[in-house]
Amino acid sequence: MYYLNAMKVWNGYKVFADTAFVMRSGYHLYGLSRLHFSIDSPVECFYKRGESILEHQAKTAALYDLFVSNFPGYLGGLSELTSNRGRFTWFLSLVSLFHDVGELEIGDIPDDGSKDHAAKDESEFNTFSNFVELGFAKADADPLKCYFSGFQEHKRDTGRALYALDKLEAVLTLAHLEMKGFSSNIDARSDVTTQDLRYQKFASTSCILDCWAVHLKKSIDSFPDTIKEPVYAVLKAAINDVRGKFFDWWEKDLSILE
Repeated sequence: MYYLNAMKVWNGYKVFADTAFVMRSGYHLYGLSRLHFSIDSPVECFYKRGESILEHQAKTAALYDLFVSNFPGYLGGLSELTSNRGRFTWFLSLVSLFHDVGELEIGDIPDDGSKDHAAKDESEFNTFSNFVELGFAKADADPLKCYFSGFQEHKRDTGRALYALDKLEAVLTLAHLEMKGFSSNIDARSDVTTQDLRYQKFASTSCILDCWAVHLKKSIDSFPDTIKEPVYAVLKAAINDVRGKFFDWWEKDLSILE
């Protein structure tokens, strides 16, 4: 049902994500950077410097725009309104672009079951609020804080839709890297969490692409079909493109993880 639209999202995402492997040259030429990756493969580039929060935010915002274009009903009934539709979608686009600004204060805390995310969310909300109040007019800052809160708490379809894209983007990054010949597994981590081991057992593989995809499905499977079906369609398009077939474990009962 969603195949062609899902492939357009995945293909568009790949092109945009590839720009992470093209380093801007001016800073290197004038001595502001020491490493220059123009002759490195994408795999070498990623291994040397990893991924910044800025890049993840940008790719999540790109996914948001690709989804809005290809799945018009993805954001719920409000996205179909003609009145103020542009302003509404702009706010959500900004939240997708700025959703990890709070990590300036606390750093990146992986969603691997090892940290107190209630405390994390409070800190991130405060930092996000300070950011939008500093940089935006009050008429824009207040709605941005409201939509960001919805994203954090998975409230309303809009918040759930943005949360699903945030989770999907991390999995698509792993698929994009695997397509380029770069992957890893749970065993590479020195402090494997209980959550890691549960997902590894569920998927019957230690590959982090599979394990993070399990986490994605568990995180959003209770969401409305208007949200999860497009997300799953894009995930399926990506995995089929990378591996030639979808996950063998996909139809397993998620209640096993409870």
